[in-house]
Amino acid sequence: MENGNISADRPRTLAPYDSITPWWTAMGQLSVSSPQLFQIGTNTAAVNPWLSGGPANQQQPIWFIDGTSNQQYQIYSGFVNTGALSATGTAQGPSIALTGQSFSNEFLGISGYNGFANAAGIPNAGKTRDKSLTDAGVFNFFKNLIDGPTKHEYEKFNTANIDLSQTFLDDRIGIDLTYDHQKYMNGGQQLLGNPTIQIDVQKQLQDLSTNPNFGRAFVTGGPGSGNSYQSDRKFYRGSLFGEVRPSDFLHGDFMLKLLGKQRFNGVYSDEKFYNQQLGWQMYAHSQAWDGYWNQNSGATDGLNNRAPVAVIYLGGSLAAMTNPSSANIPGITAPVALNSGSIYHFASTWKNPPGVTFSDPWNVPANLQPMFGGATGPDPGFQPGELHRLELKLPGQPARL
Repeated sequence: MENGNISADRPRTLAPYDSITPWWTAMGQLSVSSPQLFQIGTNTAAVNPWLSGGPANQQQPIWFIDGTSNQQYQIYSGFVNTGALSATGTAQGPSIALTGQSFSNEFLGISGYNGFANAAGIPNAGKTRDKSLTDAGVFNFFKNLIDGPTKHEYEKFNTANIDLSQTFLDDRIGIDLTYDHQKYMNGGQQLLGNPTIQIDVQKQLQDLSTNPNFGRAFVTGGPGSGNSYQSDRKFYRGSLFGEVRPSDFLHGDFMLKLLGKQRFNGVYSDEKFYNQQLGWQMYAHSQAWDGYWNQNSGATDGLNNRAPVAVIYLGGSLAAMTNPSSANIPGITAPVALNSGSIYHFASTWKNPPGVTFSDPWNVPANLQPMFGGATGPDPGFQPGELHRLELKLPGQPARL
């Protein structure tokens, strides 16, 4: 009998992709504040070709998490039209923005080299490849695994072999019985895909509040994936032989020479083989959330549509540094998990305030000027500056075999 068990967190073959050093070398340590966040809109390249729209869509919640402690700062989402009414009282669909509303990305990021080349209009940009970090002073990829305990691989095997043999009557009859059983499994899962180290460039968030994480390095993760393989093989074999000697019942030399000795052998064998391969997504939103932002039951929305995303911060702020070569960014050191909780987002639900009708004019309050650009239009029916918290539940994670 033999058995083995390997539990591993294997090194990656490549260093993390580099979307952080351009912040110093090409972007002049660009920072984004209100109202610029709303002035940018969808055209981030107009501000800087390195700037990207970030890892998530408006209706795709982002988990902001500290990678060294697994502290969850908040679950943050953008604008969700939950039934805003037009000037005629007609409920608007989930893809309709409010009258006069300025667009803002939920959370900005920094592109890789390929994204920059395309945004900058560089010839043959499609042939440009993203670059891995080459400066171990930024992140020591020789000694640190960026994933930390969020990645895991395993292998297990068990084998059992039995062979019994016995002869009788001076080796004239014999039996041999063989049994072989082999079980094997391997698998693993990881929260990060192909990790890219970036830096938080926003001094203010989409709700115009101060961003306490400005200048911090981060990687994005989620929804995560896993796979497993399992096989089970059983083999049975039985063999019986017997020897017939004519001399036991004949005495003539000629017949004995003619017939000689006869040996008979019978064999029975059976083999059973079972194998199973599984793949899974570690995190997905509940049907309740899918129905909420789609204004329906959520029954037809797939697991991959606007799946959970995590922004995992690595170390403290680097905003005051003038050279990234001494940043010494740590990897993830905590078992980061995306837990269910309250989601913070802009909800356009009609509140039906007393004395207000759908077509009444609405003068934008000072605190919402960046969001609506000073527009005057139908009263959207929510209180100035109001955002909404909604309890968000995640379905259970598939078990690892």
